[in-house]
Amino acid sequence: METALPAEAKKAASSLLAALHDTATDLHKAGFMDLKSLRQYDALCLADEVCEAEDIVTQRSQL
Repeated sequence: METALPAEAKKAASSLLAALHDTATDLHKAGFMDLKSLRQYDALCLADEVCEAEDIVTQRSQL
């Protein structure tokens, strides 16, 4: 099975987002979520860079 995260795991911006991402990861491992959906959760939950409000609106509108 292909993994969603690169070798260097990223950290969630908050404990709530970390819990949400853990749940999504568990759903993927159990076969209830495909890798594409999990990668969307990665993008939304894990801190890659500081996002401006406009960036967040753009990401959410693409879902």
